[in-house]
This record gives sequence, structure tokens and C-alpha cells, in this order.
Amino acid sequence: MLTTTDVQDIQRKKVEGLRARRKPLFDWYEKNPNEIHLVLEIKSIDDEIAEIRQKIDKEKKSRN
Repeated sequence: MLTTTDVQDIQRKKVEGLRARRKPLFDWYEKNPNEIHLVLEIKSIDDEIAEIRQKIDKEKKSRN
């Protein structure tokens, strides 16, 4: 069974992975602003990150 710490580590690693995926997309978009499809990919990643962060915050609040 996973502990709270294990779940938090998994969530943090997922956020790190998403940020790593986002960075090259954003860098490419900055150099090529006409490639609008990149905005949707970046937004999707940002939404995933925000959702995970909300879960982390909610878990922290419920433990206190």
C-alpha cells in the first residue's frame, strides 16, 4: 500500500515530467509564434500541472 509520502513523490515526479515536456514546446513556440497548435499542447500540460497541484494542496489541508 502506498503511503502519503509515496503518493506525493509520485505526484511531484509527474509534475517534473510535465514541466520537462513543456519547456521545449514553449521554447519552440517563442521562436515560432505562428505555430498555434503548440499553445494548445502547452495549455494542456499547464492544466495537468494545475490539477496535480490542487490535489497536493487538498491533501495537505486535509492532513492538518
